[in-house]
Amino acid sequence: MSELNKIEKLIVDVLKNFNASKEQSSKSIKDIVIKTNRSKSVTINNLDKLVRKKIIGRTIVNKSAHYFLIN
Repeated sequence: MSELNKIEKLIVDVLKNFNASKEQSSKSIKDIVIKTNRSKSVTINNLDKLVRKKIIGRTIVNKSAHYFLIN
């Protein structure tokens, strides 16, 4: 696994706390932004980086993006 920055580590920890390890238990951007206490744009940019690194997965639920941990 590649090196993660502080915000990426925070996002992974938040998803672990949410127990979002399956696509069915994925969490919305709004939930993640509230828990990380970071701006929406910073959070979305880091979520995209994590998706590209294949650490988290992205799915669409009711026209909005939801994220979950892979593995």
